[in-house]
Amino acid sequence: MQVENTVGFELKQMGTLVTQNMERHLKNSSIENLSATQIWVLNYLNENRNKEVFQIDIQNAFSFKKATVSEVIKRMQYKRLVDLVPSATKDRRFKQIVLTDKSNSYVENIDKFVQNSEEKFYHALSDEEITQFKKMAGKIINVLGED
Repeated sequence: MQVENTVGFELKQMGTLVTQNMERHLKNSSIENLSATQIWVLNYLNENRNKEVFQIDIQNAFSFKKATVSEVIKRMQYKRLVDLVPSATKDRRFKQIVLTDKSNSYVENIDKFVQNSEEKFYHALSDEEITQFKKMAGKIINVLGED
């Protein structure tokens, strides 16, 4: 079987292109030296800014391992993009992850990228194709998540 004809190859290629588009868009903005993962996490935190977000929430949202999220958050703290603060509703040993003023200034640009990308997808595909794609992607995610 040729690797180029596999579903996994197509998915990897799409992920690579999304990342490259993101990096190209952000290179032309005031946002520098952020990984694609950090950008997606910032976007997630912004979308969930009205609730407490903990490391486990990011793990579940992105299917990341605990060590991966710990390292991403540590790097984001170093870059002053997030702060860890005691939970207001749970045991104070739980640290919620919050955006900083610096990352808040990036959020609008990140949101523009996400909107532009979605517009490209919706322009290239019909509503029915988008629905089918999301359904198929969900199935693949569920199958892979079982392992």
